[in-house]
Amino acid sequence: MGVAGAALSAVLVAAALWLLPNTGQGRRQWLRPKKTVRRRAQTRVVDIAIAADLLALALHSGCGVLEAVESVGRRMDGTIGEHLLTVAHRYRLGMSEEDAWAGVPPAWGGVARALRLASAAGIPPAATLDQAAADLRRAEDHRIEVETARLGVRIVLPLGVTFLPAFVASTIVPVVLALGAQAIHP
Repeated sequence: MGVAGAALSAVLVAAALWLLPNTGQGRRQWLRPKKTVRRRAQTRVVDIAIAADLLALALHSGCGVLEAVESVGRRMDGTIGEHLLTVAHRYRLGMSEEDAWAGVPPAWGGVARALRLASAAGIPPAATLDQAAADLRRAEDHRIEVETARLGVRIVLPLGVTFLPAFVASTIVPVVLALGAQAIHP
């Protein structure tokens, strides 16, 4: 690619960035990580699925729900452990299962629903927790696939804006100029 092609590409990229919609937080907002990404990293769905697996293992070993939640909460690091200890504390205060799980983020909904379902049906909760963990992983895999597809679509515009004009300027324009010069001066 020649100097003219690079200059033309730079101008077209600058124009495309300038024309991107302004969302009120700056034109280059998409270059900065979003705060929701940081929050999601603190309470990852995969970590909740691991906690659900550990809860199921504790329940399979004969622990009660409260003991399992406390035990797993003490051994998990970060916000996952804090969430489980919050639930255990609420259980100890005599709150219902629904109220106990209301104090943690909605990402725990599948785990709470599995325990409520097992309690209402009178069945051991370990199997429902295993299924809840599998559902959480499946939903997270689906979310990642959707985000990957969106990224592929978002990459097409900058590539098109950058490489197509450079290709035209460095390949097609010189050929057309050479053919035009031969047609004028045979």
